[in-house]
Amino acid sequence: MHRDIFEDVVDLVCCNYISDLRFLVKEVYQKIHKINFKEYDICELQKFFSYVFNIEISNYEDIEKFLNN
Repeated sequence: MHRDIFEDVVDLVCCNYISDLRFLVKEVYQKIHKINFKEYDICELQKFFSYVFNIEISNYEDIEKFLNN
């Protein structure tokens, strides 16, 4: 089963559209701590973090560092 990080986060923050995520950065940041990122492809996560937070990640460790700042 392929999970979609964009759709999952849209559901998590209770917004209607993926495009809303860019305007809900604080809410997204607070909610994504609950996510097990290993359930998602790193390529998709790279797109997600670039789109929402305007940062580049290379691996799961980069995500952990970002979330722990």
